Amino acid sequence: MCFRSALVGRYDNGGLSGAWLAGQFRSPRHFGFSLIELLVVIGIVGILIGILLPTLALARRQARTVKGLAHLSQIGRGIQAYAEDFEGMLPVGYLDMGNGHATNWTTLVHGYLTGWGMTDATLKPASFLDVFKDPNARLPGGRVHYTAHPILMPDLSPMRPIQSTYPVSRLVRADQVILVMDGTQDPSQQFNAHATAWQLDALAIWSKWRFDARDTDNGDLIDPGPNQDMPTSAGHIRWRQFDGSANFLYVDGHAATRSPQEITKTSIRVD
Repeated sequence: MCFRSALVGRYDNGGLSGAWLAGQFRSPRHFGFSLIELLVVIGIVGILIGILLPTLALARRQARTVKGLAHLSQIGRGIQAYAEDFEGMLPVGYLDMGNGHATNWTTLVHGYLTGWGMTDATLKPASFLDVFKDPNARLPGGRVHYTAHPILMPDLSPMRPIQSTYPVSRLVRADQVILVMDGTQDPSQQFNAHATAWQLDALAIWSKWRFDARDTDNGDLIDPGPNQDMPTSAGHIRWRQFDGSANFLYVDGHAATRSPQEITKTSIRVD
């Protein structure tokens, strides 16, 4: 008999449990993580966070892009309602009426979306619908982050080159021509976008803006602009969506996200 067995037997006679005594000779159990195991777990968690965070951030930006498209669709319905009341004419882009009063397409359409009727540009930002704000706008503040086509909804202020609004019926490519778009924010104008995209295509729109099937440059890309939110960039498209694209509302009322490589002369020329 080995020493351990004899010892266990001896203490059994004394009233101690042999099983209990045998357990005292077993190796102690370890609970919890060792330092190495803890470091491995922390490393794995860090890698997962590094992988998931960019994906989650992209998903949030994509969701904001979809919300912006919904905003433009609502704006499109407001413009359509306005046109129905004004014999098919699109709203004015901007109009300086003098004596400190002005109006623009956003305030006119705002009245149709709220049922408040016609209003002028003295509306306080707090009372303006969020539908005119783009969820992916890069600068905080401002009540309007969208800008209008400068020919279809022009500035009709005195001495401007265009002095008439545009009839929707004249456009035969309503599904191809842009009406409203993401606009650059102007810090000098309380972070609002200008009412009209007057610098669209680096001002080239003013030299040749009508559509002619015989033109050989209709498929050429437009100048995308500086893509910055600053006073000198006012009146340009702002490519601020999740993949360097922008949201657009077309004359027929549908909204879509497009990259700079998808916007051509045909997209901005009117019939």
